[in-house]
Amino acid sequence: MFNVRVRGIYATTITRLCMDWGFKIVQPTKIIIDRFKLTDLREAPDITIKDLESKDGIVIIGLRRAVEEILEKLKTHFPEVIVLKCLMPIHSIVKGIVKNFRNGEYIIEVKPGIYGVLKGDFKIGDVTTVSIAKTSFTHSNYLKLSSNLWIKGRYAYLIQDNKVIVSRHIKDHNIKRELISLGLLFKREGWGVKWRSSAQYADTVSLIGELKNLHEKAKEILKNSEKTPYTELIEGEYIARVIFPSTTKIELDKVRSKVIPTVYKHHIYKSSGKIGSVLVDFAEKILNELNVDWVSRNLHEFMIELLKQRGKVKILHIKPSGEIISLTPGSIIEISRERLVLRRRLTGGGRYDGLNISKEEGDYDIMEVKPNEWIITHNYYSKNNTLRGRYININTPPEITYKCIKYIDLIIDIVILPNGEVKILDLEEFNKLYSEGIIPSYIKTKVNNIINSFISIN
Repeated sequence: MFNVRVRGIYATTITRLCMDWGFKIVQPTKIIIDRFKLTDLREAPDITIKDLESKDGIVIIGLRRAVEEILEKLKTHFPEVIVLKCLMPIHSIVKGIVKNFRNGEYIIEVKPGIYGVLKGDFKIGDVTTVSIAKTSFTHSNYLKLSSNLWIKGRYAYLIQDNKVIVSRHIKDHNIKRELISLGLLFKREGWGVKWRSSAQYADTVSLIGELKNLHEKAKEILKNSEKTPYTELIEGEYIARVIFPSTTKIELDKVRSKVIPTVYKHHIYKSSGKIGSVLVDFAEKILNELNVDWVSRNLHEFMIELLKQRGKVKILHIKPSGEIISLTPGSIIEISRERLVLRRRLTGGGRYDGLNISKEEGDYDIMEVKPNEWIITHNYYSKNNTLRGRYININTPPEITYKCIKYIDLIIDIVILPNGEVKILDLEEFNKLYSEGIIPSYIKTKVNNIINSFISIN
């Protein structure tokens, strides 16, 4: 059984799932203690689960075996989630080979085909011991490396920079002073201490014991520094990012509703921004007095009214890599529960991919969005209102909230020329993401069905 610490807007739902799956919840917040009638266990976690910065999913960080087990459970229960795994665990210590020098940094291969960058004084072909300071989730981005090594414990890191640092999550000043004093006692031979947040719950004997063990590990690592390239001397903390499509967020609502009254689209609105989050909290406070369907329906209508008042609608186009692209906003032409139609003014210059024609000044896009469909249709017109072509963007069902449209782009576009000819774009890139395990089988089947439907119709 692994220990799991959970934080963020998905905390109630993820806690319920983890308990059902046999994990132990540690360091719970007061709200979680009250909702689940938990004992306030202060043991150190094996993994921590928290929100992505965008709030559109979760980050899972910690022991690789525990992270992998959680991922398997999530993918089984929610087959449309997008999963990104780190190329190397953060703070891993590994032997790398210096391969190149570019833009003031050395490029070091830490595993076959996995590269990081580091400043320093090396020669091409040198074998050097490095720590993973910042990981990456795609081969297109380099890892950030460090010559200062970090050795991980449950309560502390031994760090090769001769400092004593206390986690910002430790707020108690008395505890901070005690940890600094203890860290100074073990600051030796160029090694300092970074206290982790769990240190505030451990007794002094346990903390001293861990620091002694970490120093023994440090000696062992330095002894093994002559090992062959690509040797991983210590594995750090494994990280996975899980992006939730709108369909998953709605399924997570159902899990949460078994714990506490929950409005429809709770997680969609909570992840939409501060106003959406506040409105959901208010709506759920009155659920004991009113029917949940009535409250959900009226909350949705209010969100739509707020969107109308904005006039311009933001469009957030999320790549499977997690990158968020903000497209040109659109003005509302039509809006209802079933459909949103926007007009977007386009800038001249460049070309329409797949149409093989130039973008002209005055071109505009009539964008059709349906919240339950896996496509968004872009109809491109000239300033003379002549149809120049149609793009069918394949994506997860879009979320329509008080300020924006948001969806996960699934890479493939279907282009329909004015003469009716159909072209499929970026199929190779989509298949590559599938082969790398980022696009799940459930979504691949969905996308193939959409492509086939357009090919057969046209």
